[in-house]
Amino acid sequence: MSTDGQRHRAAARRTEGWGQVRILRAPPRRYPPDASEIARTLIDKYGAAALSFARERGARAVEIHDELALEAWRSVIEATKQQLSRAGSDPGL
Repeated sequence: MSTDGQRHRAAARRTEGWGQVRILRAPPRRYPPDASEIARTLIDKYGAAALSFARERGARAVEIHDELALEAWRSVIEATKQQLSRAGSDPGL
């Protein structure tokens, strides 16, 4: 009978070819980007239009009644406003 530890180790191994065993490792954990990172990416991609893009996504979240997405886009909108104002862009904030 195997223990939980043995089962875990066995699940992490897969055989390849003639008796060779390769240990598979989980990729490093990547955390989701925060609102300021998303805002930076949008500004890099769309410039001052990043704010309009984020607002459109927020409006879409309202349309589909996705409260979680709406909160996320509200955070991105605020971060985008802050970053654009620091950069001197004033797209009608």
